[in-house]
Amino acid sequence: MVKIKLKNLFVFWTAIGILTPTWVMATDASDVGVIFAFISDAMSITEIQPLNFGTITNENSYMGVTPDGFRYTYGNNLVNDNNLPTQGIFSINGAPNRSITILLPQSAVTLSNGKGNNIYAWLFTSQGQSINTTLNSAGSYTLNVAGELSPEGVPGGNYSGTYTITVIY
Repeated sequence: MVKIKLKNLFVFWTAIGILTPTWVMATDASDVGVIFAFISDAMSITEIQPLNFGTITNENSYMGVTPDGFRYTYGNNLVNDNNLPTQGIFSINGAPNRSITILLPQSAVTLSNGKGNNIYAWLFTSQGQSINTTLNSAGSYTLNVAGELSPEGVPGGNYSGTYTITVIY
């Protein structure tokens, strides 16, 4: 029987590469991430018809135009001529079935005759001054704007002004 010393066995294995030290290196790792984006259709709002109070007198009373375009008065300041009242009409377009909030001015809107004379109108809709609604399946909504004013004591003439409707997606 052959006796092999452990020391000699170690030397033998080292010589043939069994116990040769090997350097272990870290390997690179990678993965693919996922990214999402929802691109919504652009929203637009377009005035289709301006709000027009028609021809009125400057008597002591209030008058207005309803969201359906009918004129009313709290006095006797209506004039029946060819300058008929109309409600303001806006078309709002965007992504189908999208929830929106519509905001009208919260304070009076100034109408001026360009000569330093002003009159003030308060605007509203049949749903108030703030509307939470949804665009229809075609992505549209029609907004009718009404208003009320008091022409008491202002000089005669053509009065006009602008107002802002804000739509929040």
